[in-house]
Order: sequence, then C-alpha cells, then structure tokens
Amino acid sequence: MPLTHLARSAAISDFAEVARAIGLDPIRMVDEAGIPRAALSNPDLTISAGAVVRLFEAAAERAGVEDLGLRIASRRKLSNLGAFGLLVREQPNVRKAIDAVIEYGWIQNEGVSLRIDEAGGLVILNATVTAALPAASRQSTELMLAILVLSLRTLLGENWRPQLVCFSHIAPANGQPHARLFNCPVEFDHDFSGIVLARRDLELPIPRSDPSAARQLEKIIDSAAGRRRTSADEAVRHLVLELLPTGQCTAMQVALRLGIDRRTLHRHLSEHKTSFSDILDDERGRLAQSHIAQGGRSLSNVAVLLGFSCLSSFSRWYARKFGQSATSLRRLSRPDNSPEARPR
Repeated sequence: MPLTHLARSAAISDFAEVARAIGLDPIRMVDEAGIPRAALSNPDLTISAGAVVRLFEAAAERAGVEDLGLRIASRRKLSNLGAFGLLVREQPNVRKAIDAVIEYGWIQNEGVSLRIDEAGGLVILNATVTAALPAASRQSTELMLAILVLSLRTLLGENWRPQLVCFSHIAPANGQPHARLFNCPVEFDHDFSGIVLARRDLELPIPRSDPSAARQLEKIIDSAAGRRRTSADEAVRHLVLELLPTGQCTAMQVALRLGIDRRTLHRHLSEHKTSFSDILDDERGRLAQSHIAQGGRSLSNVAVLLGFSCLSSFSRWYARKFGQSATSLRRLSRPDNSPEARPR
C-alpha cells in the first residue's frame, strides 16, 4: 500500500486567485492544510493529494461558496498539465486522449482516477477521488469533471457538450453555475460521479493533433516518471531528492509534504526496515559520488546541492561515509593535469 497519495502542486494552480476573489487569504489556507506556501507559485512541487482535497473543502466552507471547484476549473488550461497535457492534446481522437488520462493521470495527481464504462450507445467517464471519502471530496470531484469537460471542449470545439454530468453528492442550493459551465443536464445524488457521452464521441478526431509527437512525449514521460511509486520508502526518496537542494530536507518537511505527522512517517518507514536518516544518507551518498566523479561542479556547490550548510560539514560527512576525502575521489576521477582535478 502507498504511504499516501501524492500530487504535483499544479493541482492548486489558480487557487490563490480564486481564494482572494472570495475573500480568503490563500497563504493562511495552505498553511492550515499543511501545504508549503511555495506550492502556490511553483507547479512542480510534490505535495499530498489528500491535503489538496482538504484545502478545497475548507476554503469552500469558510467562504460559503458551493462552486469553488468550478471556479478554479474555469481558469485552467491544458498547459497547466505540462508534458502530460501536451500528450493528451496530441492524441488522434477522444478515445486515445482519455486512455492517456487514465494511464498517465497519476503523474499529475495520484489521488484521483478515471475509468471508462461502456453500455450500448453510451459511455460513462467515471471519476473517483481516491485520496478522500466521497462525502469529503465534493469540490475536488467537481473540479476534476469540470476540467475534463472543458479540456474536451478545447480539443473538439466550443459546441461540444456531454449528454449528462452526474454527481454522487447532493445538489447545491444554486445549480446555475453547474448548468452554465457544463452546458448540459446536470444531476446530483447519483450512485456515481461522471460524464455521460455518446459512444460515437470517442471516435471524434482531435483537430491538428500530431500522433507522432504523442508517441515521443509518451517515451519522454515514461523515462522521466519511471515506475509508479508504490511504497513509503519510494515516496520519501522522491521527496528527499526534491528537497535536498533547498537546505530544508528534514523528516518534518517530508512528513508535511505527505500530509502526515513524523510519527506516522517513522512507522511506515519502519515497516520497510528503513528510516528517514538512512534514506537521506543513501541519496546524499549516491548524488555526491555522481557529482564529484563528473567534476563539473565545485565541491562547495555539491555541498549546497546536498543540503549541507557549509563545505566543512559536507567534507566531514563524506569522509565518515566513504573512508576517504571528496578531493581524493575527484583526483582519482580526473587526469592529473585537468583543472577539475584541483580542489575548489
């Protein structure tokens, strides 16, 4: 079982603007949700998908706004999804685009999922927020379906519309924002949340798409993403690599990103017979030897990239771990007359 569902901080893109528009302080809201403030401006941080769900629900409740998810979705574009969005955009038809969302959506947000259910001439795109119980994920569910509909409309033209949009939660007091955004019948209190469309819509071609570019993007994404994280230690290693250059790679910061406390983090890692300090030490060692052997960076710069406050701290750690000095490894890795062989 995964330690927690993770997401790119792109999941909260445009939240700050919407929050201010409804009278909320976005910084205070992300602080309370346990999301780093930098996530408001940097779309590529790794954060807890569950914390995103809680953020949206808390903001909607505090502001008394029932359509927060729709307001955020209306500001989103495929470009918010980075390479994943481009991959979807370049698919030859709607079926392939949806298949890409299903296969690669976890790269954006592990806390949501989509599946296709086909019955007769109709298709249901069934959406689930796996990072929280359905009763506690209203805004995230509406955001997900709104982004999906608006993305399909971007690909197929403004006149495209689904047959029906269904939500498992109860109806809002005012359903006009939903009717306006989806531009089709919207029903609530169903046994599923999803979009109903005609089966023939799956075969609609996406104008000006480039399937060859999609194949290249798929290779790039596969290479960059690697295998999906499935365990606590893998999730922590991912965050250690992200946080090391910031100088704030601590167990507390990692736990915060995962939306849990330090004790829970320690317990999960113990189940994998490891600890935060072991993972930190392993990743530092692997990166240190790689950087030093390549010789393109000064030792002072390597120290900073590995989260050390000064070169002397890095040098002492390196000597303890490897039984030799960093400068010794650098000399062995470079010709004697190379400039990189000289300590810096």
